[in-house]
Amino acid sequence: MTDAYSMVKHILLQHPVDIHLIINRSRNEKQGIDTMNRMVLTVKRFLKHDIRPPLGTIPDDSAVVEAVIAQHPFILHKPKSKASVAMEQITKQFLGELSKKKINSGFLNRLKRLITER
Repeated sequence: MTDAYSMVKHILLQHPVDIHLIINRSRNEKQGIDTMNRMVLTVKRFLKHDIRPPLGTIPDDSAVVEAVIAQHPFILHKPKSKASVAMEQITKQFLGELSKKKINSGFLNRLKRLITER
């Protein structure tokens, strides 16, 4: 969490922007939510900045390690794994927020097609 806080601080000092939070490798949902809440409160207290509602957590999943060894993206290597399902949900939520803002780019459109056409 210290590294994440340092990165958020660096970004906000350079150019204040909306920060979207994703907790990676959480042991369970409760731990992920607790970590998110601590980060949101810490940023608000010390940096006087509100983090956008967190996008979610990606569970610690051996499928990610297997994908790294195989040198494949985990979402393609094991699309039904817990981490892949969580990433898909987070991506859909994020793209939904972007479409509400009507932000479009070639990359985002391709990413959206990749996720929704599965």
